Amino acid sequence: MFMIWNNMKTRAGRMSMTALSWVMLTMLCVTVGCRYAPDVPNDQASRQALSLLMPRRIEIVEAFTAWASFDGKPGIDGIVVNVQPINTMNDPIQASGRMAVELYAFRPASGDAKGNRLERWELLLGTSEDQLRWWNRATQMYEFALEISPQAEKASPGQKFVLLVTHESPLGEHQSAELVLDVPLAQHVLTQSD
Repeated sequence: MFMIWNNMKTRAGRMSMTALSWVMLTMLCVTVGCRYAPDVPNDQASRQALSLLMPRRIEIVEAFTAWASFDGKPGIDGIVVNVQPINTMNDPIQASGRMAVELYAFRPASGDAKGNRLERWELLLGTSEDQLRWWNRATQMYEFALEISPQAEKASPGQKFVLLVTHESPLGEHQSAELVLDVPLAQHVLTQSD
């Protein structure tokens, strides 16, 4: 580079400084432009890589999912739903996107146990605030404390309901889990929540 500069400097009488600057700039661009550029993954490869970080399935954790009394009075006025997204390595993970939680009347002796839909909650998981609100680090699952309508509050002990949870990832993939949930026979079984 220095030798080229010296040669150009000796010929400077024939070239203007502007022309010399353009030649030098062109040489710099050619030199820098010759570096190796790695392949940018195509859209399919990006989706495949991202899918490794997304849940492969979700589970409603039955042991921690229960009817609740949020106001401390006898009776049911809510439900605590615990959902655990699981990745391809069978590990619990946080998930971006949205969760839809639906409560249905139970339909006995049917191939599809879901009767009429009684409740639907849409829960967003797209921001760090959403994650902090719903994710329980100790249990490695989402904990949704949801109030129910007066219609569902009138459930009698032993009555069954179907809980359906659907996760929609930012990639548009859906995973669902279903659980038949009994109303407890004794009020002391209800989860007390603050």
